[in-house]
Amino acid sequence: MRTFQIRVELHGARRSDQYTALHQKMYQYGALMIIQGKDDVYYGLPPAEYRISSSPKVSWDICSDVATIASSVTDPGDASPSVVVSEVVETSFKLSPVPLWKV
Repeated sequence: MRTFQIRVELHGARRSDQYTALHQKMYQYGALMIIQGKDDVYYGLPPAEYRISSSPKVSWDICSDVATIASSVTDPGDASPSVVVSEVVETSFKLSPVPLWKV
């Protein structure tokens, strides 16, 4: 399985519910806002950053899917969301652990 890191920016988002809707739709897509460390502890990613494991898809497919998801939570007239998708080879991080009930 390949793992991808995704970053989304909703330009001009004026309501917090836009990001809440984005998080819910990204979760339904299979992208999570957590990362599991080598110590088996889960850590929270920065806001609007996600990870997904996907065997058949490539980064361009994921980017296209996520751009569609992000556009669905924006208001008419807002600038198009920015999306960056990178395939993960190795990750180093300094993040805070998240409680297990949030995983």
